[in-house]
Amino acid sequence: MNRGKLWREYKAPNGRKYYYNVKTKETTWTKPVEEEKPEPGDNKEVKFAFELFDGWYLLIRGDGGKLFYDSVNEKSYLETRTKKMGENNEKIIELMDKEKIILLIGMTRGFRDDRYHIKGVYDDIAQDINFLKQEILNDAMELERLNAEAEEEESEKEEALPQEEQDDHTVELLNNLEEEEEEQDVKDRLFHLFESFNLDVYSTWSLQSRKISNQADYFLVHDDTQREEMFEDWCAMKVAQLPEDESEAEDDDYEPTKYHYLSEIMYQLRDEINADTVADDILRGHRPLFKQYHIKQFIPDRRELRAVVSRLLFYYKRFTARERRAVFHDYVSQRYGLLPGEDVDNDDAGSLSGEQMETRILQWERDRQTEGNSSWDPTALEYYVVGLREKYIGLRLKPPATAAELQLRTDSH
Repeated sequence: MNRGKLWREYKAPNGRKYYYNVKTKETTWTKPVEEEKPEPGDNKEVKFAFELFDGWYLLIRGDGGKLFYDSVNEKSYLETRTKKMGENNEKIIELMDKEKIILLIGMTRGFRDDRYHIKGVYDDIAQDINFLKQEILNDAMELERLNAEAEEEESEKEEALPQEEQDDHTVELLNNLEEEEEEQDVKDRLFHLFESFNLDVYSTWSLQSRKISNQADYFLVHDDTQREEMFEDWCAMKVAQLPEDESEAEDDDYEPTKYHYLSEIMYQLRDEINADTVADDILRGHRPLFKQYHIKQFIPDRRELRAVVSRLLFYYKRFTARERRAVFHDYVSQRYGLLPGEDVDNDDAGSLSGEQMETRILQWERDRQTEGNSSWDPTALEYYVVGLREKYIGLRLKPPATAAELQLRTDSH
């Protein structure tokens, strides 16, 4: 097709040729006899934009041209397929309805058909793309779940391997009562060893083991992984025995949900998470954090802990911070009828400490529980994909009452 001509030849979705004058915007089924000289300035203005993944957009220009725009790097690409877009965007381009795109391009260029309205065609394509995006995200989440289960199975196999290699006599002993008592005795002696050397419950095994590696009882267990597990059990026991300080005593009524502190750990580590991060990187690489927040007391089941970490990783790997906030806002809006927090006057959030915001959040959660609100689900992961400040804002909370305000309320009653 000669782009210098004012009359352009195109094909309608039914295959019939039609002609469009870029100057007069006239459309005809009959091929014009007279060919006009070209004039500068085709219509390059973007008429329609469809949001894909990771800041990419499919754009349709006024002249019917199609391009892909990377809003992060502010670059446009005319290629219909490019590796720069990423695997998920490749899937959308592959699965989207090509006939609807062709129809929209034709109508943008001037093609008209009484059976279609250009806005309706655009809305249909946008709805199809949103559906494809959700399907792709659901598939990715399911894959993350399956990978977490596979990792757990492999981990269990590794832990069981030393016992499988033992002879039949040893296996039999492990299954009887005498062996259980012997194991308990070994555990007690190791606990006593940890206690006598005053090991740091907030440190790592790799550091603390150096203090006792020359002691005879250290070798009661030959597998260092088992020693480390016993050390973690001892740390959890010691932390549970620590006396509560006054601030903790005041907050006894505000019991955190089981995933409350785990979500805070994930938020703190958000800048370290990349596409290759797996649950073990979080669980093994940041043990001091897990001890500091007493995660084992809230989630004692290791399988559950690994699964929740994997599912939260899905959100941090696949979603931007803005998208995670949108997930949270959509969830609380649907569950509790709250408007998105970004539309709320939240100037007070900047003047509050993290502890104050956390207290208000815990108060709000306790109120939902005591009200018997059927919508309250403390295990919904959409509730845990943001940090304290975003959650405080999203829940439309206000600062905690001061002592003077509380006294005033009491006096008024």
